[in-house]
Amino acid sequence: MRATRDILVLTALMAAMSCVTATQAQSPPSDADGTVNPLVAKQQMIRDRIARLEDRMFRLREKLQEEEPENAARLDNALERSGELGINDDVARIIALLKMSNQLDQASDQQQSLMEDLNSMLKSLTRRSSDQDEREEEIKRLEEMKKRVEELLQQQEQLRNKTGNAGDKGSKSKRLGDAIRRLDAVIQQQQQLNQQGQGAQGQGAKGQSGEQSEVAEATRRLSEDVKKLSDEPAGAGTDKSSDGEGAPGGQPQDQQGSGQSGEGQQQGQQGGQQGGQEGGQQSGQQGGEQSGQQGGQQSGQQGGQQSGQQGGQSGQSGDQQINEAAKSLDQAHQQMSEAADELSEGNASPQEQKEALDKLRDAREKLAEAKKKLEKEEDPQILADAQRELAEKTKALSEQAQSGGQQGGQQGGQQGGQQGGQQGGQQGGQQGGQQGGQQGGQQGGQQGGQQGGQQGQQQQTPGQQQMDQAQQHMEKATEDLDDNNPRDATQDQDQALQQLQDALAELEEALKQLREEEQEEILRDLEDRFRIMLALQIEINDGTLEVAKTEKGKFGRAEKLQSAELASKQSDLAGKAAKCLHILEEEGTTVVFPTILEQLEEDMNVVSKRLGELKVYAVTQSLQDAIRQTLEDLVEAIEKKRQEMEQQQGSQQSASAPQEQPLLPTSAELKLLKAQQVRVYNRTGVIEAERTEPDANQEDLKEATQAVAKRQKEVADIAVEMRDLERGE
Repeated sequence: MRATRDILVLTALMAAMSCVTATQAQSPPSDADGTVNPLVAKQQMIRDRIARLEDRMFRLREKLQEEEPENAARLDNALERSGELGINDDVARIIALLKMSNQLDQASDQQQSLMEDLNSMLKSLTRRSSDQDEREEEIKRLEEMKKRVEELLQQQEQLRNKTGNAGDKGSKSKRLGDAIRRLDAVIQQQQQLNQQGQGAQGQGAKGQSGEQSEVAEATRRLSEDVKKLSDEPAGAGTDKSSDGEGAPGGQPQDQQGSGQSGEGQQQGQQGGQQGGQEGGQQSGQQGGEQSGQQGGQQSGQQGGQQSGQQGGQSGQSGDQQINEAAKSLDQAHQQMSEAADELSEGNASPQEQKEALDKLRDAREKLAEAKKKLEKEEDPQILADAQRELAEKTKALSEQAQSGGQQGGQQGGQQGGQQGGQQGGQQGGQQGGQQGGQQGGQQGGQQGGQQGGQQGQQQQTPGQQQMDQAQQHMEKATEDLDDNNPRDATQDQDQALQQLQDALAELEEALKQLREEEQEEILRDLEDRFRIMLALQIEINDGTLEVAKTEKGKFGRAEKLQSAELASKQSDLAGKAAKCLHILEEEGTTVVFPTILEQLEEDMNVVSKRLGELKVYAVTQSLQDAIRQTLEDLVEAIEKKRQEMEQQQGSQQSASAPQEQPLLPTSAELKLLKAQQVRVYNRTGVIEAERTEPDANQEDLKEATQAVAKRQKEVADIAVEMRDLERGE
């Protein structure tokens, strides 16, 4: 926003005030001997800057009145606050006190008060925009709506598959019946072989080998066909989903039971409780309290285990039981093949044949249970109840969406009324004085309120209309299912699916636009901050070069004060970098950007420390130059990204873009990383060159070398992280 520059200028003024306060005790006034007191000169510079800032804020307020009325109001509040606090008068009093050698303590108190007043102005400027708050709330609301629509879509897809299966004459349950009949024939054949094989040896056993092989082959073919049934998507495809079980109502799988939860767990608990109570009562009657407790525990455990196993089995989905049946058939085939081999050698194989028959019977039980479940799922009345429930959920979500849209409409109406009243009042005031101002204000308020109210009434949550239409198609599908007509129901279900998909697409597009607005605002704010920081860093760098003109070991009082002031400014700049880092961490879509800022803050703190120690030569200057280059790179990267966003606005390209893009593209982050590597290389060269100087501080260079080695590792780690992200690891 345009007001950001004024916010940062005011922040810079507060930093300058802190420098004046910090150095005041070290620089007594010198007006008596005709020299200029540096504290007075600096305070006068601050006075001039405050005057220019207020003038700039006034002019900017006028320009933003129509385009950005909220920002204009913030500037107006800050100017009003400045007048109430008497900031200009305070600055004049401080200057007068600084000119008096015996009033420094009082001047310091006045400066602290001025700092508090400036901070009050800053708060009025930086108070969070209501637009930002509303946008964040809208993003949260739409994200929740999107999640709910995705759930409805998934449940409707599951229900559509089951309805399609119910309307298919060759449905899975019917094909399961065919498989069971084939299995019954195999079981009968195996029973006969088992009876014939009792006590058979020699040629008799060899004669049965061929028959056993034929039964084994029939079992293998049946197993393959059963496996194909479990792989069919219609009606049973949802069994493989980790998100939901294809049961009426679209309840999640973990709520319906897979041997450990849902129906199985509930039956296990009920069985355990019932068994425990019965066992407790029976044992208590027979053997007293102690015996009753033991019997209760034992019976409870047995009852719980038995019912839990039964409940777990019944809690399995149809596809799970079909898969288990296929496994049993494979095991039966294996046993039959081994029995055939034994028989071919003239040896009886009663154990393998018995185990094969047991596995066949186990498979038969599982297939029968799966068929029962599928028939229940294909029951049109059960499907109708599930579809009716889903229609109610869709209706409730649509009503929730409508409620959110009405709230936005009311806010829009209020804002429209306020803005219209202000504009009408200004126009009327210009044209006809007080009376015209009142009339203009009333008319503008009414017109603005009406326009805002109309916009509010027209405002509708994205996807709401599609949700309403989806609900209507669901209700029609319910009627068809009530009439035992699943084939017609599938047509309306297909329409409901399409409407839900359209609703999801509208929500995603709305969220994409809101996130782009949010990113654009963040980028604008960061660019303004970085430009101000760059200007301040250049001033610090120039000041360091000025101090470095003095030979080592020959610093006077003036150079020491100047270096201390530069150290304070550099420390303040590090604080600004930390604030930018916080913004990026909250945004959270980039990899290199936050790390670069973290390193920037670290370098600024290192430079501040070195300046405080009067280390103003090659190593410090190379660090400062790296800081400057980093800020320039950041400004350039953001400026380029903003230009790309402006070019994409209104174009078709943005519609096909990913749902949520990072604040900076990968190419820009790679460029920043490359520039950081170049700076590491240059710093290494500076340290090596400095090492050869005769008066070089080897301990200091050792510390600098360790720091650049740490930075090199950080750059390498970022490169690895970016590579892993590109690979999807």
